[in-house]
Order: sequence, then C-alpha cells, then structure tokens
Amino acid sequence: MDSNNFGDNGAAIIALLLRANHAIETLTLYNNNIGPAGARALASALEVNTGLKKLILYHNQIGDEGALFFANVR
Repeated sequence: MDSNNFGDNGAAIIALLLRANHAIETLTLYNNNIGPAGARALASALEVNTGLKKLILYHNQIGDEGALFFANVR
C-alpha cells in the first residue's frame, strides 16, 4: 500500500487490522503521509501483533516523535 496518501487516519485503521490479523509478516506503507499520530497507532498495534516481521515506512513524516513510539514497543 504505497503512495496512497492515507495519512494518520488511514494508519490508525491499518493498526486496527494489525491488532486482529497476526498472519501479515510484511507491511509496506511508504509514501503515505503518515505522521507521528499514525506512527503511534501502528506502534501500539505492534504491542499485540506477534506476526509482523517487517514494516516499511520510508518517505512518511513520522519524524523523531514517531520513531520514539516504535523504539518503545515491547
């Protein structure tokens, strides 16, 4: 799902799907205008999703704030 420009709201919806679907191993979300709020939602989903091995987020706007959400995933 690249270059769809769905932003933080779209990332939040995908995060809901990630919480329910542990079969997805790779998710490509580059160039989708995802900011820190979207990063927070996705990182939160990773707290419960044990199947995702690779998340591709380049060419978004998560910045340092968004990166910290991923760094704190346990």
